[in-house]
Amino acid sequence: RASRVEVAEINTRVLADLADIQGRVIEGPWYTVTAITDAITNIGAVRLGDLVNSGDVIATQDSAKLELQLKKARAKLLETELRLADSEAELQAEAELLDVYKAQAALLAGKAKRAEGLVANNALAADAAEMAFNTSMTANISLLTRQSSMARIKAQQKIFRVTIDQVKTEITQLLTDIKATKLRAEIDGQVTFIADYRRGFAREGEVVAKITDLNSYEIEAEIPAKYISFIENTKIVSAYSLDGNQI
Repeated sequence: RASRVEVAEINTRVLADLADIQGRVIEGPWYTVTAITDAITNIGAVRLGDLVNSGDVIATQDSAKLELQLKKARAKLLETELRLADSEAELQAEAELLDVYKAQAALLAGKAKRAEGLVANNALAADAAEMAFNTSMTANISLLTRQSSMARIKAQQKIFRVTIDQVKTEITQLLTDIKATKLRAEIDGQVTFIADYRRGFAREGEVVAKITDLNSYEIEAEIPAKYISFIENTKIVSAYSLDGNQI
């Protein structure tokens, strides 16, 4: 007697679509919020682990020292500008006097030359000619002194202009530093470090907080060789952490 059999199609079933893989999360690059100057620093309401946006104020530094430096720089700028204006007026006066000295020197040089001719013709005493010559030389010396004085004033004006440019640059930098005393986040991310004070003294360059970009984390996983072929054939790999959060 023949046995009864049942015929059915063969179906392939996956017994398990999950595998336990050991891995670790690696923190990506982070951005530091650093003190701009040596000053008392007040950390705002930000706490460790908070999410922040680019431009959010993390802490504020006392800008009184920088504002005092700015006041001094502006006073120095005003003083230098006044000294430059004074030297320009002095140079204008010197230029007018120079024209007078040039005319005087030319006149006395002519007299000395005529006296020399008269002496040659025995029409004038030699002492008178020497006196005319000395007077002419004295006028020439005064002319050279005036020209030297004008050159000195022009050189001094160049120094004043350089000083003005330097002070203006210093003022611009101080204004930037004063604005920067509000320490801001430059990226969107999570606060992964913050100084252990709410109000304290921070030196220039000291790290007040660190912000990590949440999109820069990496996961290193130790994949057994027998699973490599499956990973190679897929574009997205889903996983769950030990606490059940999907990655």
